Amino acid sequence: MKKLISILFFGILFISAFGQSSDSLFGKLIAKCADFSTGTGNYKCEPYLDLASYVQSLEPTQAIFVLTECAKTGKFEDQMIVLTKMLFESKNDSPFRRPMIGGAIFLGNTTYDDWTSEPIEIINNVPFLITRGYFIGGLPESSLHYLEYCMENGVWTAVVYKTKTEDELNAALKTLLNGSKWKKELSKDDVDFFKNQIN
Repeated sequence: MKKLISILFFGILFISAFGQSSDSLFGKLIAKCADFSTGTGNYKCEPYLDLASYVQSLEPTQAIFVLTECAKTGKFEDQMIVLTKMLFESKNDSPFRRPMIGGAIFLGNTTYDDWTSEPIEIINNVPFLITRGYFIGGLPESSLHYLEYCMENGVWTAVVYKTKTEDELNAALKTLLNGSKWKKELSKDDVDFFKNQIN
């Protein structure tokens, strides 16, 4: 009996320690991810790849727990919106509704119809930011509310995220810049905006 109690006790300690470790590592990774709504130009793709890859390494129930607990804090609203867009896809062919976080500022005369994954576009499994910021009137939708919407209406994505080589990042950037969505030639500043996301 004492042996059984001992096994159960250490099992509980292990689960508790695992949860704390996961939370700690998740917190460190998401803190390295820049926001996007301010248009500061600090957004980088690679920290988001590291973050998404880590979440995908967790058991599904643990991953949902970590995501939900982070969203509840309200500390990383932009980051959680991007991460949610990366990790979930719709159950059917219709895209998710966009997060209600304000009026997006797009480049190259593009519109919402061009970017169904706004605020990002995933090219070769690389999440590029495709807005230069947002006009906000009132309170934006919380990342927790949008996460709950995506969990209810979606499934885990089939995309597997991992660290990319410099060549892979440049190839993804070239695909984005040469895409057919642009209705106006991108300016040098626009091109630099995307280049800076992988440099």
